Amino acid sequence: MGKTLSQAEVEQLYADNAAHEARLAALTNIDVADVIALHRHVRFFVASELWARLTQAGRTALLNDGHPHVRSAAEISHRGDVPVSVAVL
Repeated sequence: MGKTLSQAEVEQLYADNAAHEARLAALTNIDVADVIALHRHVRFFVASELWARLTQAGRTALLNDGHPHVRSAAEISHRGDVPVSVAVL
């Protein structure tokens, strides 16, 4: 089981994730180097909302991601190149 985060740490994580999402949403092309080291919530966001902007290398990376939620979102987007939105991860 993972480390329990304090409320301040959770708030910081969500703020950081939102900043990464905004930065990536402003890009025309998103490569594997742009997403590989980011938190799984951000990778999920990219796989579900920004799929069309991913390079082939970026798509391959998310289709083979270490987290099953990221892989699932990538697979669904890959099937139809249609973004999949969810409210809660």
